[in-house]
Amino acid sequence: MMPLKRVDHCVMVLNHFLYIVGGQVSLNSNGKDSIGTVHRYDPRFNTWLQICPMQQGRAFFVLEGLGGCLEGSNCWEPLQSMQVPRGLHMMVALKCCVYVMEGNPVNAYGDQIDVMNCESYNPETNEWLSLSPMLTGLNMSGFAVLDNRIYIMGGYDGSQSAAGERHTVLHDSRG
Repeated sequence: MMPLKRVDHCVMVLNHFLYIVGGQVSLNSNGKDSIGTVHRYDPRFNTWLQICPMQQGRAFFVLEGLGGCLEGSNCWEPLQSMQVPRGLHMMVALKCCVYVMEGNPVNAYGDQIDVMNCESYNPETNEWLSLSPMLTGLNMSGFAVLDNRIYIMGGYDGSQSAAGERHTVLHDSRG
């Protein structure tokens, strides 16, 4: 059994381990009860291990593994900030980079603003690169990588559900 009950967390498989990261111990729509704990499950021995926590508690976030970094370092370090802050976004790893799309931050007036900008992060250079924007502002979509293409399924545009739509937003032709 997972050592700590939680909601709004991330789950990731990396190097044959299952990681449960962040979230909240109670259901709270504003994320104020966010936690930074990280637990690693080893299915070979049916055991859980608490590893180095995140520096900040997080809920409603996205986690991607790239190059085995999570398990290998057993610590968290700050990276270069994205060019456009956002929440309710999606993120996928493809080849040597992490791609972040959609979402919406809250502006100074408390309004959510759709982000159509797409960015890729290169861990080798610790830099974000702006990519072609999306045609429609969305959030809460499903993302998948297939044959070096990133697909978006469904999502919400602030007024209606875009469920059932499929878009190819990026084809990475790098080696």
